[in-house]
Amino acid sequence: MRLLCPVDNAASGVASGPSTPSLAAGGDATGGVADATTVDEVEEAGRWAASYAASLGTSSISARVTQFYEMFNDVARSTPLYASSGAQPSPFTTPSLRQALFHATPSTRTGNPREACQDLWRLLTSSPGEGRTPPASAAAVVTAFFKSSTAFSDAVNHERERSVHLAGWRETTLESPSGADPLGYRSGPRFIIDDLEQSPVKHLLSCADYPEKQAALCLRGVGCAHLCCICMAELDVAGSAPALDAAERDVVGSVTDMLVARALCVSDARSSSGERDRLCQLLSCNALPPALAAIAGLGSPPYITYKVFGLNSLHVRSRAVQP
Repeated sequence: MRLLCPVDNAASGVASGPSTPSLAAGGDATGGVADATTVDEVEEAGRWAASYAASLGTSSISARVTQFYEMFNDVARSTPLYASSGAQPSPFTTPSLRQALFHATPSTRTGNPREACQDLWRLLTSSPGEGRTPPASAAAVVTAFFKSSTAFSDAVNHERERSVHLAGWRETTLESPSGADPLGYRSGPRFIIDDLEQSPVKHLLSCADYPEKQAALCLRGVGCAHLCCICMAELDVAGSAPALDAAERDVVGSVTDMLVARALCVSDARSSSGERDRLCQLLSCNALPPALAAIAGLGSPPYITYKVFGLNSLHVRSRAVQP
């Protein structure tokens, strides 16, 4: 199933979707321009935006969004968490040992984890009476690999660090007036991709209230012309019959324009900020692409970035309104 694939990095032609106005592609927009004083400045910013949109090439939207987030180069300013542990193989290599690790993980969440781990080893290796432990028993297997409670607790801690390392966690230092503070983090696109692969139904049927939805999709929630995240219905017809005929949001055009708007934030072209504002007003979006579009199936065919969220009625129900 294509939706469960990781980021689609293969270059492919961009399929055309439902028509959504695109300023970078030459669409018209209404509204004032913040810093434009002449027609030449407006045209210069428009040409710059169109040129940048063309420079993005024909790669898939998911590949463009992934490249955008990776260009911040956080990797160069950080180091892997527990790299030494991650390079070592897991000591829990048999079903009996993995079962022991399964029980050790929840037992060390509270209190003293090392002491709790050592207590678990004593429990697993204990045998009734003074008789000899059967060689095939779980107690004998655990004792053969971990000669002491300290060795067992060290192995559990090593496996925990190894899992964190393999999950892609990194650490860096944030400089602040109060001093240097350590920060652990994961790559945003990788976190979302891994989460989707582990639980695809959660995202395909994800529910959120209106602010959560708009924030995740990098769309404006107030002071805009298009309040719906699925279609381009105007504010004055939202909730009425004409809204049913509104064009759907085009993932290709919308996310491309978000990338252009972000580039305009740092452009030195005259009236670039005005062009950025026009573009964001046109699509009722923010100047930042949604990280969800980095996932194949959301930022590549069938392009369901704007359709993955449902409405959780418990989030918006008022006590004063009864069904």
